[in-house]
Amino acid sequence: MDRKGYGFVTFADPKDAMKFLETRVHELKGRRLDAKAAVPKAHLGTAKLTKKMFVGGTGDLTDEDFKEHFSQYGDIEDAAVVRREGMSRGFGFVTFADEISVEKCLLVNHFIKGRKVELKRAVPKEDLGAAAVAAAGGLQAVGPGAMAAPLAAAYPP
Repeated sequence: MDRKGYGFVTFADPKDAMKFLETRVHELKGRRLDAKAAVPKAHLGTAKLTKKMFVGGTGDLTDEDFKEHFSQYGDIEDAAVVRREGMSRGFGFVTFADEISVEKCLLVNHFIKGRKVELKRAVPKEDLGAAAVAAAGGLQAVGPGAMAAPLAAAYPP
């Protein structure tokens, strides 16, 4: 660790990283360390640990598909694809019983029923800044010709 107060550890196998995250308390030279997955800022959502995770690119996946896939990472409190008038909006949320389950999910790419989905830590709407959400109509384009995704993976409290 340098003087910035943080450091990075690279594991050869994601399973080892998951095992490391499962241990809640780590100490180095008598100082308590907070372990969380290091993910690129563009895929982060928020740096805060959270039990809720945004899942983008869901297409026609069902809530049951979510539960079945993500249950291997921890106990699920809720999992749902967001729908409007019965049609998928292309994203959903998974809420785990603990924050570490979200961190374990962020370590690997996910394919559900052959569909690649994108994960981010969910951010409460009140943490986003109302002006940014309103200006984008609650949505942000993710690339030329791409589908729209919720701005910073916001969710209601």
